[in-house]
Amino acid sequence: MSESKVKEKEVKVQSRRFKRKNLRTKAERIIKRPESWMFNDRRQMINISKISEIIPQKISEILQSV
Repeated sequence: MSESKVKEKEVKVQSRRFKRKNLRTKAERIIKRPESWMFNDRRQMINISKISEIIPQKISEILQSV
């Protein structure tokens, strides 16, 4: 089995484990295979950082409204 297939399997196992923490797996995937997102564009990294800031805000808003 090639190295990339092994890595893909690891990622799949991790994504199953952290299905609720999707954000975390996406970040881990980018960290593990930086070459794959470097060609796409760097907007993905920015999106992840923005999402991680937005989610706590939304949670606190929801909690306050209850």
